[in-house]
Amino acid sequence: MASIADYQVLFDGRFTLGGNVTIKTLKFSMPSNFVFGTNKAKPIIAFKITPMEDIQLRIKVNGQEVMGTTNFKESPTRGHWTIFAAATAFPEGDSFPSEIDVSFHCNTGTVHIDDVVIWYQVDQ
Repeated sequence: MASIADYQVLFDGRFTLGGNVTIKTLKFSMPSNFVFGTNKAKPIIAFKITPMEDIQLRIKVNGQEVMGTTNFKESPTRGHWTIFAAATAFPEGDSFPSEIDVSFHCNTGTVHIDDVVIWYQVDQ
């Protein structure tokens, strides 16, 4: 069976992490034909980031860390993406809920995150 790339917009706009708000959780609707567990068909989370000061950012999918603590220096808006293995986010295999949490964690500084998209492969 052939697979193709697909995507979901998880957040269209801007949210800010900093001060009392250190976590933002978004929802990913898991497609039934999601390609799980190949070395080449890895999901990608893409977003724009504007660190207002030096920050540290982590990303979790399904409660599992898919982007470890990453340092960003204060800078203008730029694109960033992280590739992760589906087996990391779904260690229980193909038994998972249809709505998956995708959370951004920033415990230092202030950061603006814009336009969060997740790319993945599906069977056609």
